[in-house]
Amino acid sequence: EKNKSQFMRGVKRKRTTTLAVDDIEDLCSDDEVDVKKGTKKTPTKKTPAKKSPAKKAQEPIDLCSEEDNSSVDVKDEVAIHPASYHTFTPEEVDLMREKLLAWYDVVQRVMPWRKPSPVWVQNNPKGQSRQSEWDNREWDHAYGVLVSEIMLQQTQVATVINYFQKWMETWPTVEALSKADQDSVNAVWAGLGYYRRARFLRECAVELQKTYGGKVPETPELLLKLPGVGKYTAGAVSSIVYGKVTPLVDGNVIRVLSRVRAIGSDVTQTSTINLFWKLAGSIVSEERPGDFNQALMELGATVCTPKSPSCSTCPVKEICHAFNEVTENNKSGGKNKNTKQENEDTDTSLCTLCTTPIEPTLDVTKYPMKAKKKPPREQDTIVCILSIFNPELDEEYFLLVQRPADGLLAGFWEFPSIDVEQKDTHAK
Repeated sequence: EKNKSQFMRGVKRKRTTTLAVDDIEDLCSDDEVDVKKGTKKTPTKKTPAKKSPAKKAQEPIDLCSEEDNSSVDVKDEVAIHPASYHTFTPEEVDLMREKLLAWYDVVQRVMPWRKPSPVWVQNNPKGQSRQSEWDNREWDHAYGVLVSEIMLQQTQVATVINYFQKWMETWPTVEALSKADQDSVNAVWAGLGYYRRARFLRECAVELQKTYGGKVPETPELLLKLPGVGKYTAGAVSSIVYGKVTPLVDGNVIRVLSRVRAIGSDVTQTSTINLFWKLAGSIVSEERPGDFNQALMELGATVCTPKSPSCSTCPVKEICHAFNEVTENNKSGGKNKNTKQENEDTDTSLCTLCTTPIEPTLDVTKYPMKAKKKPPREQDTIVCILSIFNPELDEEYFLLVQRPADGLLAGFWEFPSIDVEQKDTHAK
């Protein structure tokens, strides 16, 4: 009762820390999430009945830690339940690893950058043929994974495959890419969008050739120093290629973990993202970290999908809280009855992260919680199209200017233009 009273005093205050995410590392994408620095917005607070001690806003808070969070500023109407509801027990970790890897060894998709697992090769009719293709490839595994992971940011696998193959045919080595000019790189990239990724890849190759002799480093710490490489990409390359026991979190992983642990909070919140990384790190396999990470993403991409998940074929549904909530809803006939939680009588650490109650639900797609989308920004632009006609050669020429090296469509060529405010006159 004391803990509950302290907690309820805490929920009277609001916490509105939000995360600013750039166009590449969109947390709601299906393939990639590399979390960069966030920004904080502090709205006007209502005057509380009792003044609480001042707190350091810049200090990160682990909202699902085992520490007493009774004084943490949280959102209104937070559902009261144990923080342990969002963590994995040792038994669940073992089950997650065993079930997920066994499933992956059977159903893994063939991708040109993916090394087939030995069990899949042995049991699949096309296994030996695929293994032969892999052994005879002309490019380095680490380089291939780096290219594919950057291409997969904001882009689906089916779209990336052809682009990846064309890329590796054009630049099969880090050295070859480092010598390419940006216009050539953009030409091969054309159609994938988010062209900043193409610039980052070329800059990566230049840095790799200069600093590492064309070899992709093994550790996440060194990979994070490369242009355009964030926490996700570093974890992917390190675990998949070099077998380092390190987690990764992308849109698919966020969706799986949100449902398996019933995380009812905004997935763009910094505290929620920190929890996802903590959970992913707690379950990654020590024997097969790369295969496990790929299996986790594969589960999100093929089974635990955004709109039509196939819970009946999910290998880990028995420990999935969202699935259990649906089951409870079916048993109770839709009545709003709190779901049974393990250790709820003994766990005194309360979750201050969720904004939805733990209760029977109609569908697992309740998770992850949908983030509020920002309205599109309107921009007025004045464009000048200047042409010169040469009658002797019967040719027409157009004036083009190159965009800045940074920002939207960096380095691209366009007609001269200026952005104006709506209040500005066209005379400008």
